[in-house]
Amino acid sequence: AVAAFVPPGRPQTDVVPEEADGNFSDRLIERFGVIGAALAEHTPPEPHWYLNLLATHPDWQRQGLGASMIGPITHVCNHQGLPLYLETETEVNVAYYNHLGFTVRSEWDVPLDGPHMWGMIRQPQR
Repeated sequence: AVAAFVPPGRPQTDVVPEEADGNFSDRLIERFGVIGAALAEHTPPEPHWYLNLLATHPDWQRQGLGASMIGPITHVCNHQGLPLYLETETEVNVAYYNHLGFTVRSEWDVPLDGPHMWGMIRQPQR
């Protein structure tokens, strides 16, 4: 299992690095721009931790590893009084994160045939 978190004040980045040297198609650049804009539009404006990635190998799922990966950051969030935010693309994940204390904050379709997305947030608990 692996998890990646970003602390409050996550940096803004360019859609395509300057050193890309034209190795990306215009369509791909457009799609990344649209996805980035959609994510930014639904990101909470208040300070928060961001769950960028949570993954568990299929052979090891449903054994509590994902919850174990999130646990230490939820303690930090609780201590700091900050929420933890994430985006997901599947209803199965929405149910999973609900079980971990997240609620749906927003829901949208990414343009240009992008996925349906849910923004979910877990408020700090005292």
